[in-house]
Amino acid sequence: MPSPSTAEATPRPDLAGSLMEFDLAANNAGAAGTKVFPVLPVGKKSAAFKKIPLKQLLQSQETSRTSRANYNRGDFTYTKDQYSCEENGWEEPVDEDEAEIVGDYFDAEVVAAQRAQSFIVRNQDKRVADLLFNATTFTSQKTAATQTFDTKASATPIADIKAASLAVRDQCGLMANTVIIPYVTLTHMLETDEVVERLKFSGHTDPKNIQVSALAALFNLSNIVVPGMIQNTANVGQAESLSDVWSSSYVMVCRTATSMDIKEPCIGRTFQWRGAGGEYGTIMESYWENQTRSTVVRCRQDTHEKMLIQEAGHLITGAM
Repeated sequence: MPSPSTAEATPRPDLAGSLMEFDLAANNAGAAGTKVFPVLPVGKKSAAFKKIPLKQLLQSQETSRTSRANYNRGDFTYTKDQYSCEENGWEEPVDEDEAEIVGDYFDAEVVAAQRAQSFIVRNQDKRVADLLFNATTFTSQKTAATQTFDTKASATPIADIKAASLAVRDQCGLMANTVIIPYVTLTHMLETDEVVERLKFSGHTDPKNIQVSALAALFNLSNIVVPGMIQNTANVGQAESLSDVWSSSYVMVCRTATSMDIKEPCIGRTFQWRGAGGEYGTIMESYWENQTRSTVVRCRQDTHEKMLIQEAGHLITGAM
């Protein structure tokens, strides 16, 4: 393994490329934050931006015009908002001797990069989950499920989600396009009589083999996001205490962004500073540490996961 003479960090696109399979694994494990808050690359680490209040976008205007008359024009008054990206990062040292020993079996630097990235992805997911699955924040934009989704005979998840979708429209005038259903909650929902009866006539008889697209048709929504990441909340050295990053008690129906236009009304976005060395996802780099004779692999990102329009989401409580 080469031993660089400088401690300056070197970008590692080779590691980023090697992590493509891990990105898929993280996705399968339920990383959902950037699906709900899509990444928007920004040129400044912190800046103010303008947005048009929803009430003005929905305001009725006179559009008729008589011959030779001027057209009526928009005179929007913008409100100001602010984003401020914060850096998150994690390092994993790869000892030169250990890397040599395991080199015949796996690439130690790639494994270290996977470990580092897992911390960043999980914490990003938690920041978005804490914003959205929050009954205190969504005080006026929430309703209780008719029955918990594990009450197979009487639960009505389809009706509950459709009611929440209509609530989003009533709250802000936007059509909901996304429902967030945690993995555990979804597992129980698929076995409810209401869902089974609706799906069996379209050839879906086995809950284990139901495609997400079939559920989207049931709810009349474009996107089904299924968070499933697990976290260990115990202190280091203590017995593990595993829990879901996204609580199974909640389901949310919301309007998510469909474009890169910052003015598009949506529930939220992930602002990522391009000046940190990248536009999407995580940045991988490494440097040589003489005192430990190790290559230190670093994963980092500068982001701000920001809720933009609270009224663009409706929270279902008591789902489990």
